[in-house]
Amino acid sequence: MVFVWFIIFLILLVIELMNTDLKTIWFVVGALAAMITTIFTNLLLIQIVVFIIVSVITLVVTRPIISKIKDSKKVIINSKSINKKKKK
Repeated sequence: MVFVWFIIFLILLVIELMNTDLKTIWFVVGALAAMITTIFTNLLLIQIVVFIIVSVITLVVTRPIISKIKDSKKVIINSKSINKKKKK
């Protein structure tokens, strides 16, 4: 089962690296936690529950931080002010 969680981890990591929106990073962390859980138990239900819980906690904790970082990097452009500067 470690191999399955490792494959899920790699797939989600590749998806995350292909985009810059940080949409799957929470599931990457959840898959890593589920993979670590396989050391302690072979019960798939427990591994899935760990995956879901860790993913949700990571989402809830990091989403506001990531939103602030992304909002601070936005460049606000007012096209009317640009046009006024060009006319002067």
